Amino acid sequence: MNKLLFVSRIVSLIILIQPFFFFLFSYILRIDFSDENLSSSYWEMSSIGVFISAVILTISSISKKSSPRIKLGMTLLSPIFGITAFAILIFLNLTLFGFGKWVDVTLVARSNKNPKILVVEQWFDNGALGFDGNRFVERRNYWHWGRYTEIDTSKVNWKNYEILNKEIGLIKFP
Repeated sequence: MNKLLFVSRIVSLIILIQPFFFFLFSYILRIDFSDENLSSSYWEMSSIGVFISAVILTISSISKKSSPRIKLGMTLLSPIFGITAFAILIFLNLTLFGFGKWVDVTLVARSNKNPKILVVEQWFDNGALGFDGNRFVERRNYWHWGRYTEIDTSKVNWKNYEILNKEIGLIKFP
């Protein structure tokens, strides 16, 4: 039973911490999901998982073999940490000003050498505040991931690309 409690606590802690590390690494390395629906599902499941893992940690801390100090600490800190983590995820995803998202609007070109390398126009989506700026990026697709690097279109050798100019993403023009 001790091993089961230990494993459940470790798994719950990993579930609690994992969304924050993914958020930091994706921001630092400029990696994001290639599919918008997959990204949305991931963050929804992470926010639900954070709350559930806090409940699991609380329940697992009330075992008979734990010392009273560990019981009290886990019982008090698990819900506090879980609710705080859940609130931070919701706050970051919905309300923080300036914490928007780059949205693919136009697929400008595809590389002749490697079809997984795309030049994409993106707009910065501030949610209810509208759009605030645009940029051109080179997107390299890896399975369900995309790595973005901002480029200067005046310095791109367009002979290496097939020009497409297709509308993509959720923004549609009339």
